Amino acid sequence: MTTSCGAPGQLAVSALFTEYAVNPLGVDVSRPRLAWILQSGRRGQSQSAYQLVVASSEALLARSQADVWDSGRIASAQSAGVPYDGPELIPGTRYHWRVRCWDRDGRASPWSRTGWWETGLFHEKDWAGARWIGVPENQLASSTATSGSPQLRKEFSVSKQVARARAYLSGLGYHVLTIDGVRVGDSVLDPGVTCYDRTALYTTHDVTAAVRGQGPHVLGVTLGRGFYGLTPDDTKYWATAPWLGSPRLLLKLQVDYTDGAQDTVVSNTGWLVSSGPTTRDSVYLGETYDARLVQPGWDRPGFDASSWHLAAEMTAPTPNLRSQQVETIQVVDTLRAAQITNPLPGSHVFQFPVVTAGWAQLRVTGPAGTEITLRYGETLQADGTVDNRGDAGLTNGPVQTDRYLLRGDGPETWEPSFSYKGFQYVQVDGYPGVPTVDDLTARVVHSAVPSTGHFSSSEPLLNTIHEISRRTILNNLHSVLTDTPMFEKRGWLGDVNVLLPATIDNFGMHRFYRNWLGSVRDNQAPDGAGVDLSPNPGPAGYTDPIWAGALVDIPWQLFQDYGDRDVLAVSYDSMARYVDHLTTHSDGLIQQGFYGDWVSPATSGSFPWPPEGAQLTATAYFYRYAEALAAAAHELGNDGDAQRYGELAGRIEAAFNAKFLDRTAGVYRTDREVGYRQTSNAVPLSLGLVPAELVDQVTQHLVADIRARGNHLNTGHAGTKALLSVLTDQGHVDLAFAIATQRTYPSWGFWIDNGATTLWEAWETNTRSRDHAFLGSIEGWFYRDLAGIKPAAPGYARTAIRPHIPAGLDHVSASVRTVHGIVGSRWDQRNGELRLTVTIPANTTAQVFVPAASPDEVTEDHQAAARPAATAEGVRFIRMDGDRAVFGIGSGTYHFRTENRPYTQPSAQHAALGGPTNKAI
Repeated sequence: MTTSCGAPGQLAVSALFTEYAVNPLGVDVSRPRLAWILQSGRRGQSQSAYQLVVASSEALLARSQADVWDSGRIASAQSAGVPYDGPELIPGTRYHWRVRCWDRDGRASPWSRTGWWETGLFHEKDWAGARWIGVPENQLASSTATSGSPQLRKEFSVSKQVARARAYLSGLGYHVLTIDGVRVGDSVLDPGVTCYDRTALYTTHDVTAAVRGQGPHVLGVTLGRGFYGLTPDDTKYWATAPWLGSPRLLLKLQVDYTDGAQDTVVSNTGWLVSSGPTTRDSVYLGETYDARLVQPGWDRPGFDASSWHLAAEMTAPTPNLRSQQVETIQVVDTLRAAQITNPLPGSHVFQFPVVTAGWAQLRVTGPAGTEITLRYGETLQADGTVDNRGDAGLTNGPVQTDRYLLRGDGPETWEPSFSYKGFQYVQVDGYPGVPTVDDLTARVVHSAVPSTGHFSSSEPLLNTIHEISRRTILNNLHSVLTDTPMFEKRGWLGDVNVLLPATIDNFGMHRFYRNWLGSVRDNQAPDGAGVDLSPNPGPAGYTDPIWAGALVDIPWQLFQDYGDRDVLAVSYDSMARYVDHLTTHSDGLIQQGFYGDWVSPATSGSFPWPPEGAQLTATAYFYRYAEALAAAAHELGNDGDAQRYGELAGRIEAAFNAKFLDRTAGVYRTDREVGYRQTSNAVPLSLGLVPAELVDQVTQHLVADIRARGNHLNTGHAGTKALLSVLTDQGHVDLAFAIATQRTYPSWGFWIDNGATTLWEAWETNTRSRDHAFLGSIEGWFYRDLAGIKPAAPGYARTAIRPHIPAGLDHVSASVRTVHGIVGSRWDQRNGELRLTVTIPANTTAQVFVPAASPDEVTEDHQAAARPAATAEGVRFIRMDGDRAVFGIGSGTYHFRTENRPYTQPSAQHAALGGPTNKAI
């Protein structure tokens, strides 16, 4: 959504967002937050005031008639997270809005183009009497009814000219909606997984075009079991979930006519239900589809449904029904096989170019009843067949197996609807004839979060690590961030806790994490205890703080990177209760860790408990959460809590150093005699726990151990996140670069040289999972250390650009699309010169840390003229920070040049980045 920029240099609005989305349907919050991005061709441009107007139609706005709300001129620089402050919103209603802004000189911008949001259903009464319905109990005895996917239909008629129509529905566990035989929308695996007994999600669809024709129409819904309807045969882990039940549907269709009249169709016992062709449906084990059972035209007018049964009213899974305000899961790509092998007679194995997540699309012609079996896996067994053995602690037997029984009347195309798989290989058994690469393709499926980050460098290995990290993250986005799309499909919180910066720098994750955070809070116990994964079918209790502390980490990071203060307010009680829970079970030290530094090298052959134990890392993260909570309390104006939790952080720090720090030796160690551990020292350095007078000594021991290992890391998921940034902060970026570009075990390059196209679960080649994201925390080092892009104030209202320049790297380029616009950093070193190009969006400022012995060494090129940076337009020299000259800039693009020589002196980085609110991240 763009608008004209007006006069050169004039401030203009280039994009509008409601609740962090463009023109969203189904908004079910009472005060939606509005945001806009500004642009200007003039350096240092900022907003001094804004005016928001909201109307019931776009035509009224065009005539400057804001019949809903006019904010008037507000003297404020805020351009993100601005709450609607007009009259109470009406459910199921579209609101149109636009904004204009005044620049720093008081000149008004043109009005933006018009955006809109549409409200969802706020209360139970808004569902107009809709009831949860499903298969009658007397049918549940049949195997199809208990493990297959039922189909429901409802005929209705349109008698007038339609102005608009909306369908609101929640079909659990998953649903597919059709109208007159045509699928509605492009989402799959809807709705997202939740703690269904606490919260269920409904989806909203604009179906105006589908019902526009006057006459009869049919609503058709197919229900999948998903994580709501798992059976004991599917999985051992979920069998105790309190929400388990048979599939059920809640639906409301609202049709508005041009004459002002309205018709409503709701789910009730007047609907008809029948078993469908999907006779088995399991997110873990796969699907069985018998095409001979298809009832042609079942979801179209004129179908004879006399053999169908009346639907039964079902118990509501939860009283808390929320709109699914998050990017939906979609089919985003289709891959063609790189080769087909024939390891056994009748078996054909399709190998795809990369490990992916999704499913196969099958094309086949053959006799009716022919059964084709598809087995999916990330690796092959010794005989060349696909390895789809499951996890004995989670599932019963093999996983990821689809079966298709042919209809037999010509070419047939089929793909699953209610399960997804992680795979690079698909074994096809029973295919009539010899399949070609066009007969089976891979459908890539994940939550369709936008790509908001870019990174590239002159080092091909770093670029490959970046590529496979992004792929792995996406492969694990299915409404929650999973640990693996093949085996567990569970939202382990220790993964997200180390991946928050990496995911946010690459993708638009705000709505994704905010939605998932609802389940994390739902899982919390009354006494504040958290869970190690969410949604979790079991009760909350003690678990490792690096996992359960996502209750604190997620809202804090969303505040830092997106400026979402509301998420702090909504989550504050949960954050405080969790830290209080840890406090009551500690004396400043966490007495019992659990997972610790997960899967450090040589620990994955057996159960990967860290050799050093988990108490040190657990206590370090306890300190991190106390600090973050103190900062959150301060932000929310709760000064009493800010002081209390700040004092708690101080007590934890003192207890931590008394227990683990050997001041004489300058190293951290635990009670276990396992030798020097990199994680035990990198984590305290990264969290600011090391006394200032010992930072150099602790760092030197860390450096010595890495060098003694041939420049290799020896860390698991927690230590790996900390290691490269700690080395870089302390002046050892060349060593960090050497670790990142290693090609021997343990390293990312070792994986790649052994064929990895995604990240693996452990450093060894015999790792269980080959699509595991948590060791992709190196992405944070790419963006925040090499390119040097970090928020210096919430939501990048201020940015710190502090690039680090390894000797062996010629250039790095990165950008992050923030809530204010794109922040970019690119540097090149050549011919004894360092060039740094920085882009800062309108209405924000930045501090740029340029390597130099003095500000006089730095020039800035603007409009083809180089001049001393301190005198360039829009640039001011602030101070020297160690071996960096710090310049303040406003919006625009700046080109700095300086002499290129090694700069290794560390600086007081936390202070440079804004003090306590950044120390905790």
